[in-house]
Amino acid sequence: MFAKKNINKKDFIGFALFKGNKTTLGRYTNHSKNPNIEFIMLEKNIVSFALSKIKNNQELLVNYRHEKIY
Repeated sequence: MFAKKNINKKDFIGFALFKGNKTTLGRYTNHSKNPNIEFIMLEKNIVSFALSKIKNNQELLVNYRHEKIY
C-alpha cells in the first residue's frame, strides 16, 4: 500500500476495519518494526493515523504487533 499524496504527521489515513469488514488499507498494509502509520481501535472499527510525515508514493507500514490494534 502506497501513499497517493503527501501526508502530515497525525493525519487520519482511513479505516482498516469498518463495520466488521477489512478495507484495502487493512488487507494490504505491510508490517514493519519501523512503522509510519498506526492502527487504533475506535469503537468497533480500526482507524489509521500517520506517525510521521509520509511522502507521495512512500509505502505505508504498520507494526501489527502494536498493542493498540486489538
